[in-house]
Amino acid sequence: MNYFEKNLNEYKKDLAGLIKIQSWLRSTNDYPIGEHKEALEYMASLAKRDGMKSYVDPEGYYGYIEIGEGKELIGFLGHLDVVPPGDKNLWDSDPFVLTEKDGKLFGRGVQDDKGPVMLSYYLMKQLNEEQTLNKRIRLIMGTDEEVLWRGISKYKADNQEHIDYGITPDACFPVTYLEKALVQYNITSKETPDFKLSAGVAHNAVPDSAKLIVDGEEKIFSGKTAHAMEPWNGDNAIYNAVKELNSNHPLIKFIKEKLNYESNGETLFEKLIKDDSSTLTITLSKANIEENEAILSFDSRLPSTISLEEFEEHLKKVCKEYNLNYERYDSLPGVSFDKDSKLIKELMQTYQEVTGDMSEAIATGGATYARSMDNVIAFGPLLKETEITEHQPNERITIDEFIKVYDIYYKVFMNWIK
Repeated sequence: MNYFEKNLNEYKKDLAGLIKIQSWLRSTNDYPIGEHKEALEYMASLAKRDGMKSYVDPEGYYGYIEIGEGKELIGFLGHLDVVPPGDKNLWDSDPFVLTEKDGKLFGRGVQDDKGPVMLSYYLMKQLNEEQTLNKRIRLIMGTDEEVLWRGISKYKADNQEHIDYGITPDACFPVTYLEKALVQYNITSKETPDFKLSAGVAHNAVPDSAKLIVDGEEKIFSGKTAHAMEPWNGDNAIYNAVKELNSNHPLIKFIKEKLNYESNGETLFEKLIKDDSSTLTITLSKANIEENEAILSFDSRLPSTISLEEFEEHLKKVCKEYNLNYERYDSLPGVSFDKDSKLIKELMQTYQEVTGDMSEAIATGGATYARSMDNVIAFGPLLKETEITEHQPNERITIDEFIKVYDIYYKVFMNWIK
């Protein structure tokens, strides 16, 4: 029985307090909002209780917890913000109340990323209690990972210390050696529509509900949400609405003729854009089309065979054909690590020893804090058997899976500090 399992009730109590804090961004203009700083201060209060050092940025952009002594700094990068809960009617329990059922924990953030951050905290708690550390271990916590990365950006702008090497517990096992480039953007039209369409709550999620109003008649279309890195796992409610809409509005024509309801952009680019490990993804994530505004929001993940400049050049050209405007909302460069590097080999070996799974390192469309600092690798916490429910209603994780994850992380850090 590992430390995490022995202290499971305390972990659940602490995680419940973090899940309770509704740290999702209501508007890009109101950052940082109180809930973000509240989440940081909550983690700092736990650190004070458990005899660890902590720091909270006065404006609430980031914070960190630290243990140990020495020049070398290793650790974790995680985030305390979450995506919006979406339609609460699709949840079986309150998304901001940690609920346990059939060996699973439910709540917004239990997979992404509050549950893993708290698990990382408990590993530091154990090491702080049981080890004399000749290295420092730091848990860095951002508060804007799901939107514009302003938290980790301010950490760096403030010249806070970078960890020398570490992990971000915000992905899948085994080891993520490559993350595709990301771009989020809006396409707008000045033409007034004769209908209203609204859907979506975040750039990085497939919308599960859309409201269409035509001639005063309102109709709700349902779908299934999914993370924008894998839009094929969802059912886009915007597409479901547009299929029943007879309109020559430029945005609707763009969807039908160029997007063709696809997630890979094959019609838009007149070819399938892919490399050896991944394919281009295009997620239509939000729509707000009404009298005073007509805007579609997108998230795309780019394989190595197309640059951001090439991608945008083509989109702008197509938009011009439809008298539409293209606006970049955010972008992140991709990141790639040598699969034969010492760091990745160490992580892979530990993962294989604990799980017996001999799978190779993976490439992903996910965007993690591995992009923010050198020698930080996306490493778990989602196992092969994990049902991926991040960004979805009834987000959940099994306790038994987290027990195994804790073993993996513990062995990694014990190797690093010996």
